[in-house]
Amino acid sequence: HRLFRGFAASRTGRWLAVGPYGTHAGVLADFETGTAIRLRGHRDELAALAFAPNDSQLATGSVDGTIRLWEGPGGRFIAVVPGHLESVEAVAFSPDGQTLASVNPGIEVTFWHLPTRRELARLAHPEAGYHVAFSPDGRVLALSTTSGNLETDTDRVELWEAP
Repeated sequence: HRLFRGFAASRTGRWLAVGPYGTHAGVLADFETGTAIRLRGHRDELAALAFAPNDSQLATGSVDGTIRLWEGPGGRFIAVVPGHLESVEAVAFSPDGQTLASVNPGIEVTFWHLPTRRELARLAHPEAGYHVAFSPDGRVLALSTTSGNLETDTDRVELWEAP
């Protein structure tokens, strides 16, 4: 039995964000103050979480197809990014915090310009998996992929030039 659908730790180690199975809200825990904040607003399970490199923002992706942006410290809601027509299962910030990559497994990878919240690129990928990460310099994106069952297999990691 798994308790969390997703989780992310901030780079400083102060914050931990979790998306428990079976709930539409996440939890943002502050280890410095010992407080926890509920991240409410998604209409379905929270599936993906990622902190911006400077911990200023948290992105959450949901089965409802949306991405929500939150203030890193405090968990204040910032904005909704429309996301995908189906589940957003992975999100990752670029090292400069200007771009967010989101993945709808088996369908597509989308890149968002965060200052304007506009789509930069949408790339169809029928083998896209559940994991995505930028290289430290932000020029390369690593994406898990599968040619088999999306629920159980990650066959390889593809490296792409990031937009």
